[in-house]
Amino acid sequence: HDGGGGHGHDTGGGCDLEHGHEHGHAPDTAGGHGQSNGGAHEHEHGVDKGFTKPQPPNATTEGGSIAIRAAMIHVIGDILQSVGVCIAAACIWAFSDQWLDSDGLSYWYRIDPICTFIFSFLVLCTTFGTMKEATHVLMAGVPEDVDADDVMAQLSSIPNVLGIHDVHVWALSGSKRNLWAHLTVRHGADPSAVLIAAQRVAKAVGIDHTCFQVEDAETFDCTRCETCPLARD
Repeated sequence: HDGGGGHGHDTGGGCDLEHGHEHGHAPDTAGGHGQSNGGAHEHEHGVDKGFTKPQPPNATTEGGSIAIRAAMIHVIGDILQSVGVCIAAACIWAFSDQWLDSDGLSYWYRIDPICTFIFSFLVLCTTFGTMKEATHVLMAGVPEDVDADDVMAQLSSIPNVLGIHDVHVWALSGSKRNLWAHLTVRHGADPSAVLIAAQRVAKAVGIDHTCFQVEDAETFDCTRCETCPLARD
């Protein structure tokens, strides 16, 4: 038992939950006590003063919230609509006695509905991107700036990892990404070391909330996992 702060429990499934700060350390430096029973579970919620949380290339913070951007677009849309109304009103006021039709009504009065349609179309164009992103999030799609195949390749390259399956990458919002995966490891491998390496892979692409299930290739009952390749062999 080293007095560094992190703690892990290895019990047949793995889950890493972070609460905005952590105190877990690699086994060779400090921090950790664990138990191993054929799988792994890790829960971090301490403070590591020397750790700076990485961000993905296009990561967004609070400014990237879909709700905030939608509200901003709504305000901009209202402004555009108001500008259209002002333009139409100015034209009608200035030219209401010109360009008259057979009924003596100025054609300039038509500019009001024309401006309404034009500026409504502009507002619709500005909201399309937000609607598309919101739908993508609701459908639990992979974030556009995260390459799922690359993440799987990096997880597969972790020492003692024989295979990965049941991989899910999704986002709750622009900056809250999640990763769930099952890692099949060599018999006798240290599950905590595998978990730490897997967490580093996730954090490198801006995924802060991860859940890894570490499965011993010999002792874990793969028939319980329908997507495990070993269960199909």
